[in-house]
Amino acid sequence: MISNEREFDAVVTGVSMVGVMVEIDGEKGFIDQTKHPSWWSSDVEPPQVGDLLHVVVLDDSRTPPRLILQP
Repeated sequence: MISNEREFDAVVTGVSMVGVMVEIDGEKGFIDQTKHPSWWSSDVEPPQVGDLLHVVVLDDSRTPPRLILQP
């Protein structure tokens, strides 16, 4: 179950100009572009579909839940 402050490994399922859609055990989540270091650092590659990211749940009340990348 996706709930605030929990950590998960998530698979990138879609990339857009505003963020990244991911899947965690069959549930969807969203990482706002500003929550991924590639948005503010040219040294970091942007995420690609199929990438595995370690994330933390910021807001489980939104649909889909909002996540942040955990280094």
